[in-house]
Amino acid sequence: MSAQEMISLECPYCQSELYQPLTWFKEPSFTCPLCGKGLASELFSSTINALEEAVEACHAEMLNGEAETPSACCCRSKGHS
Repeated sequence: MSAQEMISLECPYCQSELYQPLTWFKEPSFTCPLCGKGLASELFSSTINALEEAVEACHAEMLNGEAETPSACCCRSKGHS
């Protein structure tokens, strides 16, 4: 997953959609542009790690023709038709 890819995650305080570059969510601390609350990368790290793993698995499936694990692809299918 490219560091400049835009992703959308929910602010844990105001539940607004935060559509920002991946690098923005990896900063040590930042502010929600909608509610002004302080946020930290730890709040999003598990979600970002899961997204990155799913994208990598999907890329591997597209290149190799099969998923590393049956549900690893981002679309959760066992294979693309």
